[in-house]
Amino acid sequence: MKATLKWLREYVDFYFSPEELANAFTMAETEVESISYFAKGIEKIIAGKILSLEKLQGEGNLFLCQVDIGREILKIVTAAPNIKEGMVVPVVPKGTMLPTGITVTAQTFRGIDSNGVLCSEQDLGLVDHSEGVIKLPKNQAIGKSVPELVEAEDVVFELSPTPNRPDCLSVFGLAREISAITGNPLHLPEIKLKESGLDTAKLVSIEIKEPDLCPRYTARIIQGVRVGESPSFMKRRLKAVGVRSINNVVDITNYLLMEFGHPLHAFDFDFIRGKKIVVRCAGSGEKFKTLDGVERALKKDTLLIADSEKGIAIAGIMGGENSEVSESTKNVLLESAYFDPVNIRRGSKYLGLSTEASYRFERGADPDILKYTSERAIALMQEMCGGEVTKGIVDEYPKKISRKTVLLRSD
Repeated sequence: MKATLKWLREYVDFYFSPEELANAFTMAETEVESISYFAKGIEKIIAGKILSLEKLQGEGNLFLCQVDIGREILKIVTAAPNIKEGMVVPVVPKGTMLPTGITVTAQTFRGIDSNGVLCSEQDLGLVDHSEGVIKLPKNQAIGKSVPELVEAEDVVFELSPTPNRPDCLSVFGLAREISAITGNPLHLPEIKLKESGLDTAKLVSIEIKEPDLCPRYTARIIQGVRVGESPSFMKRRLKAVGVRSINNVVDITNYLLMEFGHPLHAFDFDFIRGKKIVVRCAGSGEKFKTLDGVERALKKDTLLIADSEKGIAIAGIMGGENSEVSESTKNVLLESAYFDPVNIRRGSKYLGLSTEASYRFERGADPDILKYTSERAIALMQEMCGGEVTKGIVDEYPKKISRKTVLLRSD
């Protein structure tokens, strides 16, 4: 489990140094295995202003830029598609090591020396893939270090919560620990959601055939989304905690997984036949192709999420290729559910398939947080992907999960 210092501070106020916080976690029986600095070395990157640019003759889209870095003007050749005269950008002069471990050297392009690099997010190790250089504020002092402006310098904690503490398998759960240690209040993210159109219950129904294995299942729908790249803040934050960016819809579900520890799954709603979700066990000899492209033979007690014709996900473990969210997806059904920990553990072990979702479900998720995480995720989709959220949530809860009360003495 990884969490960043900045992310923790969004939910609770505290003034511990990284080392003090690590010690506080360990004393609270949540061991911190390591402390690292995400994109360490970015303080060596400086701000530069593009004074002029000239397209080089020949194939490709190479530009020669004259870049003012305060102490001198550098000639830098770049293929960045978004550069313009007057832009202020992060610059790495020759001889400087990038956070990725690569040292910038002088290069020659078509007989012209290039004495540095104009940095993209990928160059700085902030994301796995990016196009174009980072655009800094125009009032940034030329020649100054830029770590705060690109919001990259952050402390990353890697923790090992014990198996009986699934509540610590999220950033918010760890913030709750800090709240308990310090006495400072928690801050829940504000949700801004606008619903419109038809009622969700008129678009999809849910049938739970195995209430012992799935006591609760909820669904929301958002229509007319634009699937694409996630905003920089989300890609950077996911990379910092070890999660690969896929697209904005899927990234939001992974973001909520790390934020609140509750796995969500997004389906392409147009591939759900009969507009019905059926939670059932696999049939005899049934096979299912998961998102990793592997066709898997299922046992009879493997819990499936299905539509009226076929399986579309292995419950609590991994989704299927036949309902995957892609760039062509327009309508999304968002699942937020609770599954029996023992069944998920057995299924994961039998299939040899352990995921971030199964890791949390098999340790025990929180059935009372389903609606909140669903609402927060769908609100983020509306903000980042566009679209209209249909009215309400379909919430099937055939087997109520009772909370246990523990009496404590005050002495």
